[in-house]
Amino acid sequence: MAVSTFDSLAQRLDILFAKGLKQRVFSGASLGISIGRSGEPTRWRKIFHYGRTSCGHGGGRVTSTTFFDIASLTKPLATTLIVLSLMGEGKLDWDDPLEKLFSGPLPAEKRKITLEHLLSHSAGLAAHKPFFRHLKSQSPHERAEEIINAVLREPLVYPPGSGCLYSDLGFLLLGRIVERAAGGMGIAEIFSRKISKPLGIAKEIFFRSQAHRGEGEQFAATESCPWRGRTLQGEVHDEHAWCMGGAAGHAGLFATNRGVLQLTEYILNLRLGRISDELIRRADLLRCLQRIHPDHSWARGFDTPSSSGSSSGSYFSPDSVGHLGFTGTSFWIDPERDIIVVLLTNRVHPTRENRGIREFRPRCHDAVMEWFLAGDRRLEKR
Repeated sequence: MAVSTFDSLAQRLDILFAKGLKQRVFSGASLGISIGRSGEPTRWRKIFHYGRTSCGHGGGRVTSTTFFDIASLTKPLATTLIVLSLMGEGKLDWDDPLEKLFSGPLPAEKRKITLEHLLSHSAGLAAHKPFFRHLKSQSPHERAEEIINAVLREPLVYPPGSGCLYSDLGFLLLGRIVERAAGGMGIAEIFSRKISKPLGIAKEIFFRSQAHRGEGEQFAATESCPWRGRTLQGEVHDEHAWCMGGAAGHAGLFATNRGVLQLTEYILNLRLGRISDELIRRADLLRCLQRIHPDHSWARGFDTPSSSGSSSGSYFSPDSVGHLGFTGTSFWIDPERDIIVVLLTNRVHPTRENRGIREFRPRCHDAVMEWFLAGDRRLEKR
């Protein structure tokens, strides 16, 4: 496949994204595509950019240097990879229970929750609780401690291991667990030292401190936040991540499309055995990418395509993995077809009540995959 063949896709995408902008699904977006080259680690890569970083005429154009708040993509791309890195160092293990991972008293129902339960959203924790609402006046350290304690106090909604419910609360705990296992280092620094710097992408994907906000148009704006009383730009959208200083286990990463592509390329190349497992053991990664529950799409830290109505659209293979971010971001990795698609938008700008991304996202993925598979003469729906 030659890079020039991306031109035939560009026309279809221009129409699709022009419609998305007109319908105000987002003010700006970036679509990245990475395709394998005959089993080699190097890949064909193309990134398309659309719209502006904020509504109206004030926002700059989205470019290759535009950073998006990628929200829950933090779960697989930072927290899960850090957990695997620490496993490789012997500091964590799949079966480690909370009673080993946390000092101090724990509710009896939570003592046997394991690292694997947390990664696979099967710990019994609730999906989300608005702990942040009464914490604005406290310091980031006080807020962080109160949020973690609140998660530990929160009653379980089912016995650990008996069900599956996507949970921000579980990854809030995982963020604290990796910080303890790394000797008290913050998750932002752990990610930089163990993942982004070794891969050479530290300037493309990072946690952003609460102290650094509103510094120019290179950040796509997110919500006009009633709780904070301002439009967020270069400041983490998630309230709990903001309360914790901008970096948490469930949210906080900012990235360019190139940064997400490069990190997901690492995941795919390691999965396919094309690169060495110096940062993360390949066997641990493979375990993370396997679906656990037959009636749920979740793997360990990653999602997989649903049997119907998947955000990935109609064409990604069943072995694919990916994840969504609340701000309008996503990635999908198809190992069978050796393709990655990264969609970054700011669909919550200016309000989270905008849900047009739900229809737009699978259409976008279908447009890419129809182009790709038609060129490969293997156009078959899942």
